[in-house]
Amino acid sequence: MAVRRAEIQRHLDVLVNDIGARPTGSWYNQQAASYLEQTLSQSGYGVKKQKFRCLDWHTGPAVLVAEEQKLALVASDYSAPCDSKGEIRLVGSMAELQSVDGPGLVLVLHGDLTKEALSPKNFRFYNPQRHQDILAGLEACRPSGIITVSFDPDRAVPIIEDGDFDIPCAVVPGNKLDVLRHLAGTMARLFIGTRRRCSHGENIIGTVGSEGGTRVLSAHFDTKPTTPGALDNASGTAVLLALAGQPAVKKAGGHLEFVFFNGEDYYSNPGETVYYDSRLQDPSPYQWALNVDGVGLRGSPQGAAVFCWPERWPDPVNAVGRSSVQALDPWPQGDHMLFAMQGVPTAALTSKGVFNLIDTVIHTEKDGMHLLDIGVLQDVAHWIEELLRIDWV
Repeated sequence: MAVRRAEIQRHLDVLVNDIGARPTGSWYNQQAASYLEQTLSQSGYGVKKQKFRCLDWHTGPAVLVAEEQKLALVASDYSAPCDSKGEIRLVGSMAELQSVDGPGLVLVLHGDLTKEALSPKNFRFYNPQRHQDILAGLEACRPSGIITVSFDPDRAVPIIEDGDFDIPCAVVPGNKLDVLRHLAGTMARLFIGTRRRCSHGENIIGTVGSEGGTRVLSAHFDTKPTTPGALDNASGTAVLLALAGQPAVKKAGGHLEFVFFNGEDYYSNPGETVYYDSRLQDPSPYQWALNVDGVGLRGSPQGAAVFCWPERWPDPVNAVGRSSVQALDPWPQGDHMLFAMQGVPTAALTSKGVFNLIDTVIHTEKDGMHLLDIGVLQDVAHWIEELLRIDWV
C-alpha cells in the first residue's frame, strides 16, 4: 500500500505547526526527538538514541552606540552576550589583524576577512587553515566584541557562527561599511543580548531486520533558531516517518536503518559527528545510503545526486520506472557526505529549486508549509519505496 498523503501531512503538522522551530539543544528540538522516537517505536522499530552535548542558544537585540548614533546589528548565531565599551577599529586583512595593538577594542571585520563565512574553529569536516588563522588571530587580540560586515550589501549574512568562539559577535549588511568607517576611532558601546546555556541533543535511529547489508534512509530534523523549517527539513523527516510506518517497507529484507540526524543546521554538526565516530569507522556493513533533505518544493522538479555508486548498479535516478526524479550534479554539503566520505554508495535527494532559496527563504521565518506540495512528497515516498524493492547486488 502506497504512503498516504494524510500520513505525510500529519507528521508535517506536528513538526512545523505544533512544534515549530527546532534548533538543536532547545526544548522544541527535544520535543521533536521524542516524537520521532515514539513514532518509530509504535511502528515496531528498535530505537536507539545518540546523545551529545550542545548549546541551547537564544538570540536577542544587538546595537552599537557611538557618537550619539545607534546602529542596529544582528547577533551572530551562537554568539556570547555582551554589554561593553571599546574603541572602534576597522580591520580588513590578516596584516591589519596582526597589527592590532591592544585588547578591549570593538573590531569591525570587512574586506578580505569577510569574503566568506568562516568554518567554526573546532569543525572537523571542512576547516581551511586560513579560517583557523583568522579566528586564532581574533582570539589573540582579545577584543571586547566583533562586528562583521557581510559580503552581501543588503543582507546581514553571518561570517562567524561558532558556539566554541567566546568573543561576542554581530553582523551588519555590507552597505553599512561606510557608516562604520565614519565611526572608526571613536568610543562605542556594544550590546548583544543573546543567551547561551549547556544542553543536549539526540540523533534518533530506528532499525528493523538483521540479515544482509545495511541500507540507510536519513534526514535531519533540526532547524536554524528562527525558522519553522518546513522545507528544511520537516519535509524529508515527514516522508521518512510515513515510509517507516509502511508494512511493506519493514518487510523489504536486509537490515534497514532510519537515521534522523540532529544538528545539521547547528554550527558544529554534533549529531553527524557522533554518528560518524560510532558507526562509520567501519563502513563495510553498509550497502547504500539515501539522504532526504529539502524535498517537496512546490513547482520544482525533484532531483538526486549519487556518490561512490558502483558501475555495476543501475543509476538510482533511472532505476525506478516512470520516475519524475531528475539527475543532479553532486554537491558537498549535507548529511549524505558522512557516507560518501567513507566510500559508501550514497544518493542525496532534494528539490532542484532549493539551491536558489538558501538564506533567503531556507533558514528564515519564510520557510513555511506554503512551500510544500504534499502530492510531490507522496511521489518522493513512492520513489524511495521502489528503491528498497531493488536487489542491489
